[in-house]
Amino acid sequence: MAGSTSHAAVITLATNQPASATITVDCPSGCEGLVGDPIASLSTTEAWGYRFGRASEAALASNFSTLTGLTVPASAVTKTNGGGENFSFNVGEGWFFVKYGRWTSFLLSYAEQSVTFLKTGRGPAGLSNYGSIAPVPLPAAGWLLIAGLGGLFMVRRRRSA
Repeated sequence: MAGSTSHAAVITLATNQPASATITVDCPSGCEGLVGDPIASLSTTEAWGYRFGRASEAALASNFSTLTGLTVPASAVTKTNGGGENFSFNVGEGWFFVKYGRWTSFLLSYAEQSVTFLKTGRGPAGLSNYGSIAPVPLPAAGWLLIAGLGGLFMVRRRRSA
């Protein structure tokens, strides 16, 4: 997925339902939001709210993998309870998510920074969970695949000998 070279400081979260609330994530050092379904891309202006049930680490990893095509095991998701309507928290460089009401948005941070979840007006509930997502790097995944296939080859070779 390719993003633009200009990164937004404020991303509007879209819940795909009428509401009088405006929900934003303020990223002083820049971030982009995931938009689109079934395959998502990056946006400098918004992040879609995806509604897929419980926000367990396994569900977050599975849905993020489906949207991005990146390999993400449940163990790569770090989830923390949220802090209501206006709440700041630290993120590292990389992927993070925010869950508010029934919706979850995924964002890509371009630096280690303190981001602020802001809700104004009436609408979906405040921030209930947030956290980071660490996709398995492709080279590491490739070496794991090769090692696994090599191991299967050795087991098969021993059985035939």
